[in-house]
Amino acid sequence: MERSVTHQRNIMAANMANTHRNPWLHSVPPGTLSDGLRCAPPILRPVSRRAPISASGFTLIEIMVVLLIVAITIGMIGINLQRGDNNRVQEEADRIVILLQAAREEAILQGRVFAVQFTSDGYRFLRFSDKGKLELIEKDDVLSPRSLQDGVTLSFTMDGVAADTEAGLILDPSGSFIPFVLTLRAGEAAWQALGLANGKIESKPLEALHAS
Repeated sequence: MERSVTHQRNIMAANMANTHRNPWLHSVPPGTLSDGLRCAPPILRPVSRRAPISASGFTLIEIMVVLLIVAITIGMIGINLQRGDNNRVQEEADRIVILLQAAREEAILQGRVFAVQFTSDGYRFLRFSDKGKLELIEKDDVLSPRSLQDGVTLSFTMDGVAADTEAGLILDPSGSFIPFVLTLRAGEAAWQALGLANGKIESKPLEALHAS
Protein backbone atom coordinates (compact mmCIF):
# COMPACT_ATOMS: atom_id res chain seq x y z
CA MET A 1 0.00 0.00 0.00
CA GLU A 2 2.80 2.36 0.94
CA ARG A 3 4.62 1.51 -2.29
CA SER A 4 1.55 2.36 -4.33
CA VAL A 5 1.13 5.74 -2.64
CA THR A 6 4.81 6.48 -3.04
CA HIS A 7 4.63 5.54 -6.78
CA GLN A 8 1.69 7.86 -7.34
CA ARG A 9 3.47 10.73 -5.60
CA ASN A 10 6.51 10.21 -7.82
CA ILE A 11 4.33 10.36 -10.94
CA MET A 12 2.67 13.56 -9.76
CA ALA A 13 6.02 15.16 -8.97
CA ALA A 14 7.31 14.25 -12.43
CA ASN A 15 4.22 15.70 -14.07
CA MET A 16 4.58 18.95 -12.17
CA ALA A 17 8.23 19.22 -13.22
CA ASN A 18 7.26 18.67 -16.88
CA THR A 19 4.59 21.32 -16.57
CA HIS A 20 7.16 23.92 -15.47
CA ARG A 21 9.52 23.00 -18.31
CA ASN A 22 6.82 22.98 -21.06
CA PRO A 23 4.20 25.75 -20.81
CA TRP A 24 2.09 24.00 -23.48
CA LEU A 25 1.27 21.30 -20.90
CA HIS A 26 0.06 23.73 -18.24
CA SER A 27 -3.60 23.20 -19.10
CA VAL A 28 -3.31 19.47 -19.70
CA PRO A 29 -4.46 17.34 -16.74
CA PRO A 30 -1.56 15.31 -15.36
CA GLY A 31 -1.54 11.58 -15.71
CA THR A 32 -3.48 11.50 -18.95
CA LEU A 33 -0.60 9.67 -20.73
CA SER A 34 1.10 6.77 -19.03
CA ASP A 35 4.53 7.59 -20.50
CA GLY A 36 4.46 11.25 -19.43
CA LEU A 37 4.76 12.56 -23.04
CA ARG A 38 2.71 15.48 -24.18
CA CYS A 39 1.76 16.66 -27.69
CA ALA A 40 1.75 20.20 -29.03
CA PRO A 41 -1.70 21.67 -29.71
CA PRO A 42 -3.01 20.99 -33.23
CA ILE A 43 -2.46 23.66 -35.90
CA LEU A 44 -5.71 24.82 -37.45
CA ARG A 45 -5.56 25.54 -41.17
CA PRO A 46 -8.19 27.49 -43.09
CA VAL A 47 -10.41 25.31 -45.21
CA SER A 48 -10.69 26.57 -48.79
CA ARG A 49 -14.19 26.70 -50.12
CA ARG A 50 -14.63 26.10 -53.83
CA ALA A 51 -17.64 27.14 -55.82
CA PRO A 52 -19.76 24.13 -56.61
CA ILE A 53 -19.43 22.91 -60.19
CA SER A 54 -22.70 22.93 -62.00
CA ALA A 55 -23.64 19.55 -63.35
CA SER A 56 -25.73 21.02 -66.16
CA GLY A 57 -25.78 24.04 -68.50
CA PHE A 58 -23.20 25.63 -70.81
CA THR A 59 -20.69 28.37 -70.28
CA LEU A 60 -20.57 31.45 -72.50
CA ILE A 61 -17.43 30.19 -74.25
CA GLU A 62 -19.07 26.85 -75.05
CA ILE A 63 -22.11 28.61 -76.53
CA MET A 64 -19.88 30.86 -78.65
CA VAL A 65 -17.95 27.84 -79.95
CA VAL A 66 -21.19 26.08 -80.92
CA LEU A 67 -22.48 29.18 -82.72
CA LEU A 68 -19.18 29.53 -84.58
CA ILE A 69 -19.33 25.90 -85.74
CA VAL A 70 -22.93 26.36 -86.94
CA ALA A 71 -21.99 29.53 -88.86
CA ILE A 72 -19.05 27.80 -90.55
CA THR A 73 -21.21 24.81 -91.50
CA ILE A 74 -23.92 27.03 -93.03
CA GLY A 75 -21.28 28.97 -94.96
CA MET A 76 -19.78 25.78 -96.38
CA ILE A 77 -23.21 24.54 -97.46
CA GLY A 78 -23.89 27.87 -99.20
CA ILE A 79 -20.53 27.75 -100.99
CA ASN A 80 -21.15 24.18 -102.17
CA LEU A 81 -24.62 25.09 -103.45
CA GLN A 82 -23.27 28.13 -105.27
CA ARG A 83 -20.46 26.04 -106.77
CA GLY A 84 -22.99 23.41 -107.89
CA ASP A 85 -25.16 26.02 -109.64
CA ASN A 86 -22.14 27.50 -111.41
CA ASN A 87 -21.08 24.09 -112.64
CA ARG A 88 -24.54 23.29 -113.95
CA VAL A 89 -25.05 26.49 -115.93
CA GLN A 90 -21.52 26.31 -117.30
CA GLU A 91 -22.01 22.72 -118.44
CA GLU A 92 -25.28 23.63 -120.16
CA ALA A 93 -23.75 26.68 -121.85
CA ASP A 94 -20.76 24.66 -123.08
CA ARG A 95 -23.04 21.93 -124.40
CA ILE A 96 -25.23 24.43 -126.28
CA VAL A 97 -22.13 26.01 -127.85
CA ILE A 98 -20.90 22.62 -129.09
CA LEU A 99 -24.34 21.69 -130.49
CA LEU A 100 -24.76 25.07 -132.22
CA GLN A 101 -21.35 24.70 -133.82
CA ALA A 102 -22.31 21.20 -134.99
CA ALA A 103 -25.62 22.47 -136.47
CA ARG A 104 -23.80 25.31 -138.21
CA GLU A 105 -21.34 22.87 -139.77
CA GLU A 106 -24.21 20.66 -140.93
CA ALA A 107 -25.93 23.64 -142.55
CA ILE A 108 -22.74 24.40 -144.49
CA LEU A 109 -22.09 20.78 -145.49
CA GLN A 110 -25.67 19.96 -146.52
CA GLY A 111 -26.31 23.34 -148.13
CA ARG A 112 -29.61 23.80 -146.34
CA VAL A 113 -30.99 26.01 -143.61
CA PHE A 114 -30.97 24.81 -140.02
CA ALA A 115 -32.76 26.49 -137.15
CA VAL A 116 -32.92 26.31 -133.36
CA GLN A 117 -35.96 26.94 -131.17
CA PHE A 118 -35.40 27.82 -127.53
CA THR A 119 -37.78 27.57 -124.57
CA SER A 120 -37.28 28.27 -120.86
CA ASP A 121 -36.51 24.61 -120.13
CA GLY A 122 -34.87 23.34 -123.33
CA TYR A 123 -34.27 23.66 -127.06
CA ARG A 124 -34.66 21.73 -130.31
CA PHE A 125 -33.13 21.74 -133.80
CA LEU A 126 -34.95 21.98 -137.11
CA ARG A 127 -33.94 21.92 -140.80
CA PHE A 128 -35.54 22.71 -144.15
CA SER A 129 -36.89 19.62 -145.81
CA ASP A 130 -37.24 18.95 -149.52
CA LYS A 131 -40.80 20.22 -149.16
CA GLY A 132 -39.46 23.67 -148.30
CA LYS A 133 -40.52 23.83 -144.66
CA LEU A 134 -38.79 23.42 -141.32
CA GLU A 135 -39.04 19.98 -139.77
CA LEU A 136 -38.07 18.89 -136.29
CA ILE A 137 -34.93 16.76 -136.02
CA GLU A 138 -35.94 13.93 -133.70
CA LYS A 139 -33.86 10.87 -134.53
CA ASP A 140 -30.32 12.15 -134.37
CA ASP A 141 -27.48 11.32 -131.98
CA VAL A 142 -26.35 14.94 -131.79
CA LEU A 143 -29.18 17.29 -132.76
CA SER A 144 -32.10 15.63 -131.01
CA PRO A 145 -34.30 17.74 -128.67
CA ARG A 146 -32.61 18.66 -125.39
CA SER A 147 -33.95 19.46 -121.93
CA LEU A 148 -32.12 21.59 -119.41
CA GLN A 149 -31.05 20.27 -116.03
CA ASP A 150 -33.45 20.72 -113.12
CA GLY A 151 -33.35 24.25 -111.77
CA VAL A 152 -31.69 25.71 -114.89
CA THR A 153 -33.59 28.25 -117.01
CA LEU A 154 -32.77 29.77 -120.40
CA SER A 155 -33.51 33.11 -122.08
CA PHE A 156 -32.71 33.96 -125.71
CA THR A 157 -32.17 37.34 -127.33
CA MET A 158 -31.02 38.46 -130.79
CA ASP A 159 -29.47 41.89 -131.15
CA GLY A 160 -30.68 42.67 -127.61
CA VAL A 161 -34.32 41.78 -128.38
CA ALA A 162 -36.10 38.72 -127.01
CA ALA A 163 -36.58 36.23 -129.84
CA ASP A 164 -40.22 35.49 -130.63
CA THR A 165 -40.02 33.91 -134.10
CA GLU A 166 -40.98 30.28 -134.62
CA ALA A 167 -37.55 29.39 -135.90
CA GLY A 168 -35.61 31.22 -133.21
CA LEU A 169 -32.05 31.18 -134.50
CA ILE A 170 -31.46 30.68 -138.23
CA LEU A 171 -28.23 29.02 -139.44
CA ASP A 172 -27.97 29.41 -143.20
CA PRO A 173 -25.60 27.47 -145.52
CA SER A 174 -23.19 30.40 -145.70
CA GLY A 175 -22.41 29.92 -142.01
CA SER A 176 -23.65 33.34 -141.00
CA PHE A 177 -26.25 34.14 -138.31
CA ILE A 178 -27.66 37.09 -136.42
CA PRO A 179 -25.64 37.78 -133.24
CA PHE A 180 -27.42 36.28 -130.22
CA VAL A 181 -27.12 35.78 -126.48
CA LEU A 182 -28.30 32.72 -124.57
CA THR A 183 -28.42 33.25 -120.79
CA LEU A 184 -28.63 30.26 -118.48
CA ARG A 185 -29.45 30.73 -114.81
CA ALA A 186 -29.57 28.55 -111.71
CA GLY A 187 -30.04 30.25 -108.37
CA GLU A 188 -27.64 33.19 -108.31
CA ALA A 189 -25.32 31.66 -110.94
CA ALA A 190 -25.49 32.74 -114.58
CA TRP A 191 -23.61 31.76 -117.73
CA GLN A 192 -24.03 32.83 -121.35
CA ALA A 193 -23.54 31.35 -124.80
CA LEU A 194 -22.72 34.04 -127.33
CA GLY A 195 -23.03 34.12 -131.11
CA LEU A 196 -20.70 36.86 -132.33
CA ALA A 197 -20.89 38.82 -135.55
CA ASN A 198 -17.62 37.26 -136.76
CA GLY A 199 -19.24 33.82 -136.75
CA LYS A 200 -17.72 32.59 -133.48
CA ILE A 201 -19.85 30.87 -130.84
CA GLU A 202 -18.48 30.81 -127.28
CA SER A 203 -19.52 30.65 -123.64
CA LYS A 204 -18.61 33.06 -120.84
CA PRO A 205 -19.75 33.74 -117.28
CA LEU A 206 -22.12 36.65 -116.93
CA GLU A 207 -19.76 38.44 -114.49
CA ALA A 208 -16.94 38.41 -117.04
CA LEU A 209 -19.23 39.99 -119.62
CA HIS A 210 -20.18 42.79 -117.24
CA ALA A 211 -16.53 43.35 -116.35
CA SER A 212 -15.59 43.72 -119.99
